Amino acid sequence: MEGLDNTQYPTGNGVCNGTDACTPSNTVDLPNAGYFSVTVAGNVKFDPIQGAAGQTRAYAAGETSKFRAKRIYATGTTATGIYIYY
Repeated sequence: MEGLDNTQYPTGNGVCNGTDACTPSNTVDLPNAGYFSVTVAGNVKFDPIQGAAGQTRAYAAGETSKFRAKRIYATGTTATGIYIYY
C-alpha cells in the first residue's frame, strides 16, 4: 500500500529508512526526525517539524502519530516504549 512501509507505519514519502528507540529529552532534538509510535499508552509532549513547539497529545498503545516529531520531551510524556520511524 502506498504511503506505508513494510511494517505498516505511515511515512511521508512511502519509504522508512530506519527505526530508533526514543529516549525523551527536554533539551536535545532527536537524531532523526520522524513519525513515532508508543507501546504503552499515555501522553506524548513533542515538537513537530512544522508548527507550534511543545504539543501534548494522548496516544493509545500501538498508536502511531500523524505528526513528524523533531523532539520528544521527558517532562509531560507519560507514554513509554516510544519508537521513531524516519
